[in-house]
Amino acid sequence: HHQSPMYSAAFAALLLAVAAHGDPCDQSDCAACLEPATEDGQRACAWCYPTQRCVETRSLESALCPAFVREPEVCRCAPGLIDDCHECVSRPGCVWVSKGGLNQTTTLGNTFAVHTQSSWENVCWTGGLFRGPSNLVDTYKLNKVSTSTAREADEWSWGQCGMRNQSFGYLVVMLVVGGTVGAAFIIRTCSTPRSAEQY
Repeated sequence: HHQSPMYSAAFAALLLAVAAHGDPCDQSDCAACLEPATEDGQRACAWCYPTQRCVETRSLESALCPAFVREPEVCRCAPGLIDDCHECVSRPGCVWVSKGGLNQTTTLGNTFAVHTQSSWENVCWTGGLFRGPSNLVDTYKLNKVSTSTAREADEWSWGQCGMRNQSFGYLVVMLVVGGTVGAAFIIRTCSTPRSAEQY
């Protein structure tokens, strides 16, 4: 039976649409990539930010990715895209990691383990004023293979790029405390009645 070209084209388009819909990791955006989750609550996909690709969490490509994102809140800091400290710290909830390291351990059952270390620097990541970078540990399993990645930030900046780690936070606290004490002293001084002059 001969099919018309129009019918064949429509059928091919339908197959492509079904295939695209069936692959939750076929995403070009970090937030959209991390939206799907498996039945057990684990995320089906991971965002490999050095390659800017969405990969299946339990795939070999995910295991080979040198640095990835698994938490949606990290996406707002656009790691791998933002390469400037000032642009990074201008985003709410983001810190600039200028110096750090990645420690990755891959184990196969109880037989052997492989440990690798690499640098983790000049990256925009989620974090806060005092705690610094957050979402630092990722662990996932692929059959009998388990991979754990721990990020360590030695130097980071929040809100500005001139001061490292908690230094800026301490300065903010000192200014707030100093301003509060100064304001209380002024109010107390102004509200104290002057003693009557003696003649």
